[in-house]
Amino acid sequence: MPPPGDRIQVIEASLGCFQYGLVSLVPLIGIPFILLANQAYLTARNTASVEWNPAGRYLRTGHGLCCLGGFVQFLILGSAVIALLNLTGF
Repeated sequence: MPPPGDRIQVIEASLGCFQYGLVSLVPLIGIPFILLANQAYLTARNTASVEWNPAGRYLRTGHGLCCLGGFVQFLILGSAVIALLNLTGF
């Protein structure tokens, strides 16, 4: 049985990953939250002494939202660069 502190840390990191993953979908503001969501995801996954994570769905959903947010940010920044290049005549 793992110590209660480990399980609490994993649950908090899982919920944090979910929250950061949601905020990562906000255009431009969400860029630093992608990194925070990944950090929380790795914290929850690397705590090996916990066999079962009751907030595992939040962890997986948060990581999925983080990946989706990164893709959205990439599309937004890419389209902005293309628009600026077209505007300047390149």
